Amino acid sequence: MTIVLVTHDMEEAIGLGDRIAFMDRGRLLQYAAPAEILARPAPGFVERLVGDSERPFRLLSLTKVGEAAEPGEAAGPSISENASLRAALSGLIARGVDSLPVAAAEGAPRQRIALSAILARAARAMNWAGLIARISALALLLALVLKPELFKPVLEPLTENGAPPIYNQGSLLDLTLDHLGLVAASSLIAAILALLMGVFVTRDAGAEFLPLSRSIANIGQTFPPVAVLALAVPAVGFGVKPTMIALVLYGLLPIFENTVAGLTQLPKATLEAADGMGMSAWRRLVLVELPLALPVILAGIHVSVVINLGTATIGSTVAAKGLGEVIIAGLNSSNTAFVLQGGVIVALLAILIYDGLGFVEREAALRTWRSAQ
Repeated sequence: MTIVLVTHDMEEAIGLGDRIAFMDRGRLLQYAAPAEILARPAPGFVERLVGDSERPFRLLSLTKVGEAAEPGEAAGPSISENASLRAALSGLIARGVDSLPVAAAEGAPRQRIALSAILARAARAMNWAGLIARISALALLLALVLKPELFKPVLEPLTENGAPPIYNQGSLLDLTLDHLGLVAASSLIAAILALLMGVFVTRDAGAEFLPLSRSIANIGQTFPPVAVLALAVPAVGFGVKPTMIALVLYGLLPIFENTVAGLTQLPKATLEAADGMGMSAWRRLVLVELPLALPVILAGIHVSVVINLGTATIGSTVAAKGLGEVIIAGLNSSNTAFVLQGGVIVALLAILIYDGLGFVEREAALRTWRSAQ
């Protein structure tokens, strides 16, 4: 017998349903078991409904206390081994304890459920979900770049008049490496320039140049990259150089602003302590200010790199090698398959690099917090 329950309550759906169907305006968005939905919610409506902050706790609703119980004794009222870990977590928090005894059959070994075990389960579930998503994105990227012919059956319906479904005017691997090299070089130059400007205007000698430096950093965001390319080509010619100029200017602002914010918001007590230890201005900058401001600076680099990953595609309009060649070839020949190949590769690169830089940023913030304790 099948029972269909219609509800707007996520907790009710997860607790009662073996399978959950998400619908929006008559369209079926996702149909799967609760565990799969919590681990891999469909982007958009389902993702928002499941909620990022709530997902670890909702995953706990699917696990029984008996699965995470450990040998040992604990004080307080016992909890059933068939109760959910979420119910156990609520009980632990309500009583202000770190473990509760588990009610087991007579003669069975004594067990308890610990707060640390519940939190470890939640973290592990979320880590596995994230790891699966990252591995899937990386596998898809490698397949598109190294074995694009695998996608011929998918891309062929998007072509017309016998046009090739797979980009055949160059190596996708070479174009991807060229694209990444262009982004890496421009981001490095932008980071060095923005960091030097940010440090200079936060010193007493350079404070009056802050408005001018901010105007320079804003140039890339004020003028579209295409306009910068149009001005740069007559001066430096076609190829990598005008693209590099456009990307450097475009990437300056986030790094500059975050450098200034990071260096100007340091605790005065910390700076006074460094001065009291007899540090020179240079040593204080290198040993105290920059390490403490590093997480904020990295956040700016994070944003700048991801912006430039997408913007670098326009470099192909002035003969710079990159994934823009694939997209432009598709636009020129009305070949949607080419456009999709180039666009998906750039999108996957942006997702993976954004995720990787986010990890570096979080690690830097964690180390800074630990060193401050």
